[in-house]
Amino acid sequence: MKAIRDKCLSSYWFFLLAAWLFWEPDFIKQQVRWLDRCFDAGNILVLVLLTVFYCMSLRSLLNRFDLTAAVLGLILIISTLHYSGISSDLWKCLKYEWPIAAMIMLIQLGVRRAPAKMIRAFYHMYYINIVINLILGLIFQNGLYSEIDHEAQHWLGNENVFIVSMLAGLCCGYLDVLMRGKKAAADYLVLHLLCIIQLVCMWSVTSMLGIACYTVLLILTWVIHSSWFYSLKLYTFLWVAAFFFFTVFQLHKKTLKWLIKGVFHKSVSLSKRTKLWRRLLKRFRKRPLLGYGVLSPDRFRKMTRYSNKHWVHCHNYILELLIKGGLLAIAVFAALLLWTSQELEKMNHTMPARVISITLCSYFVIFCGDCFEMRTPFYVILTLGFVCRYLSPGAAGGNDKNEVTME
Repeated sequence: MKAIRDKCLSSYWFFLLAAWLFWEPDFIKQQVRWLDRCFDAGNILVLVLLTVFYCMSLRSLLNRFDLTAAVLGLILIISTLHYSGISSDLWKCLKYEWPIAAMIMLIQLGVRRAPAKMIRAFYHMYYINIVINLILGLIFQNGLYSEIDHEAQHWLGNENVFIVSMLAGLCCGYLDVLMRGKKAAADYLVLHLLCIIQLVCMWSVTSMLGIACYTVLLILTWVIHSSWFYSLKLYTFLWVAAFFFFTVFQLHKKTLKWLIKGVFHKSVSLSKRTKLWRRLLKRFRKRPLLGYGVLSPDRFRKMTRYSNKHWVHCHNYILELLIKGGLLAIAVFAALLLWTSQELEKMNHTMPARVISITLCSYFVIFCGDCFEMRTPFYVILTLGFVCRYLSPGAAGGNDKNEVTME
């Protein structure tokens, strides 16, 4: 088994296959049922394999980040069981969790063995799917399909969801550029441009804010060298402040009316999100400790007593965690952010750590108006932040020619 582990964790193709299995395109997930089942079977098999590999190196791998992530997953399972019992909601919960768990284990294993191959595989996987999304978007301009809310859906989902995969692809792409010993590369610039073109054409305000934040901050990394500017703790504080400003107290209705209406051509209700947020906050007060667990769209609308078919999640990630797992989930998630921020601060003088920090900051921006439920790409970047010391030039395992043996 040791030989199989070493061969898998030294293979670019194994990383590519695993990453693709645990990142399933929305189109396949929703429209191609037989292929969706193949994805499920494949990623369960790879999950078992990764679990065996992880347990073989448990003594050297087990850490506070992984344990905290496991606790967060357990809280969501308990909350779902407590509110919905053994139902399809529990299956939905597990389908959120096992790709995240698998990617955490894959990163923890791969970054110690062949980090350059792992990052390159992630980059190429996202790159290919972003290009597929662009090509199909040009051919099928009204979307590949629509759901019950009649919103156009594409290869990567609806236009607000594109940014989740794009940010992960851009982050892994620039890490790959750095691992090649460069500051810029033509293939990466093309990917960045393709992402911007897609989002501008779709005019998704949430996604455009996310890509703008990432692009501006990436440019600033070449100009601003102060470590405090790339502090994940600072970004987290600003995110929490934005949560209270927009979601809880909704102060934007008076202070940012000119920006929302004049520039983005949106209503101050943020497409009626404010009404949804008020209802969700009332529901949260009724179950503050454990929340309501993972819910199907119908059960979510029933819980919120909101008939709008478009509202299938909370459109705010902090609120989503509060509704799914209550104060327990948000406390454990805060610990995850703390562990990652501590590791990033140790390496804040390096470009890989700074790129990961600004990517997480960009996620926080889009999480203010959307949540995308439990999307794997965000946790990929969060985990990379925790292991960023292995991605820096000169770090142990930072070069595939000097592989680290795990016993």
